[in-house]
Amino acid sequence: MPLTPEQSGLLKTLYGTLDPFEPLKPSDPRYEPIYGDGRREDPVERLATHIEWSKVESLQLFSGFRGSGKTTELFRLQERLRKQGDIVIYANALDYLNPAEPIGDLLD
Repeated sequence: MPLTPEQSGLLKTLYGTLDPFEPLKPSDPRYEPIYGDGRREDPVERLATHIEWSKVESLQLFSGFRGSGKTTELFRLQERLRKQGDIVIYANALDYLNPAEPIGDLLD
């Protein structure tokens, strides 16, 4: 079904207003939880389990397309870990790396 001119105008306004690449904090009213229904595995719970079960330290690697919600979900993990008394340090890689240039071998 095609959109009416009013619907098209509204969607154009919303699309121009919202930034799909802006990470949201879990407390943001725009955040929509999608993992609480039990139909899919919650990546934050999975990461938290690996972190909590590690004896000394843990390293978790993950990836996804830009705007797919990685940072938003990491903010949710950060909040969960801090609530249980863990120390969480957040660093944005874009503050240290130029995304337009190759980063080389991360394991060297």
